[in-house]
Amino acid sequence: MQRTRIVLGGLVLWAGLFVYSFFSTQGVEPTGDGFTRGMNRVSIFMSWHFAAFVVSIAVIVAGWPLEKKLHKWLSRLPVLIHVLAVIGVIGTAVFFYQKEKAEAMKAHELEMQKPPRTPTKTP
Repeated sequence: MQRTRIVLGGLVLWAGLFVYSFFSTQGVEPTGDGFTRGMNRVSIFMSWHFAAFVVSIAVIVAGWPLEKKLHKWLSRLPVLIHVLAVIGVIGTAVFFYQKEKAEAMKAHELEMQKPPRTPTKTP
């Protein structure tokens, strides 16, 4: 019974940290110039997500010896959500990289189909 309470308390703490990570940057002004402008917001977001991930690891460790299947799966849920989020970010990056690469190859093929340029003589 004690471990179940620890798992449920950890789930509540994890959910709070996870949700707060999305709202934690609302009042923060972006700093930096050029490419790095706004990286302070990303670092704040990632800090709260890391804290939520640490709590999710503690929850899965606390829920490992539980006997009820529901409680075991509830303790695994936060880590599963973090893993799916990482897979989603990587998948999105790969998708847009492949899309950009395909567009560049298509533009190159169109360039190769044009007749060669003939030099013009200037008087």
